[in-house]
Amino acid sequence: MQFTLPQPHQLLRRIRVQSLSTGQEISTGTYHGVRNLLLVLLPDFQHPLVSVVQELAAQLEPSETVAMLVVARSTVPPPNLPAMQGLVLGCEPSGELHKRLGALNPSGDPSWALYLTDRWGEIFACWRSLERPEPPSAAEIVSWIAFVNYQCEECTASRWLLDQALGDDS
Repeated sequence: MQFTLPQPHQLLRRIRVQSLSTGQEISTGTYHGVRNLLLVLLPDFQHPLVSVVQELAAQLEPSETVAMLVVARSTVPPPNLPAMQGLVLGCEPSGELHKRLGALNPSGDPSWALYLTDRWGEIFACWRSLERPEPPSAAEIVSWIAFVNYQCEECTASRWLLDQALGDDS
């Protein structure tokens, strides 16, 4: 099945995955209208981007941006990844989310992708292993987060239409 990959200026559909800390379902809808979202898809916790995400989570203002790290090949949190405010860990062992969002390597196995959205779910930046060999640096991601935070709410269209279009299932 072919998927059209989400692009900047589109809305990122709400995503539900299993929390690695509680085992309960978590949704990106929890942050809709409240916080920016950095969605990080990885194959496992051994990927080098884990340390970048840890560095970012330490720099993020949790009231403004949350990082959701979703892995495809694990259902337990790694012992060496400390709990951090602003960092949510999830898993989706089926790998379907990784496919839909382009977090695949050339052979079709789960790889990495990052999506940065504003608090309304609009994609401002995306980085995918299918399109570039190296993931972004923490500094590049931080500069994009600053850009998203700089945007003027009064300059954009009314967001209640987006809430209606996406449904209120948070």
